[in-house]
Amino acid sequence: MTVLNETLYQIPSNPPNIGSGMVKKVKILIVIRKEDFGETEMETLRKIISSIQMDLDKDVHICYLEHGQKYSLSQFGIKYENLISFGIDAESLGFFVHITLNNLVNFHETKALFCESIREIKATPSKTKSLWVLLQAMFLK
Repeated sequence: MTVLNETLYQIPSNPPNIGSGMVKKVKILIVIRKEDFGETEMETLRKIISSIQMDLDKDVHICYLEHGQKYSLSQFGIKYENLISFGIDAESLGFFVHITLNNLVNFHETKALFCESIREIKATPSKTKSLWVLLQAMFLK
């Protein structure tokens, strides 16, 4: 018998900010690393969301994760139509399939996009353009 000596999934002692415990419905769930997100990134995110004709305050819920922590999206207590993950891979959110960065993926009725952090995207014009093309396909076509 082989014994597995690594943590597959650690149950968090304090979950990410998920609100009041009621199931919330949003058009977009954005997941980001807390340490990768400041005022500059918030302003950039506001512009990104505005460019796809959505309102950051009404249509989006942002979940901030700590570095190295893994969570299952089912823990968030949020129903969402679209998922955008900035700087967090699919496995860290409980998807046990290989998903490459910067690809639009459909899961039943949900569209998902896993991409670099907002800082990385903003720093590289080609990544900014690539994100825009993906967002157009996800929301505007």
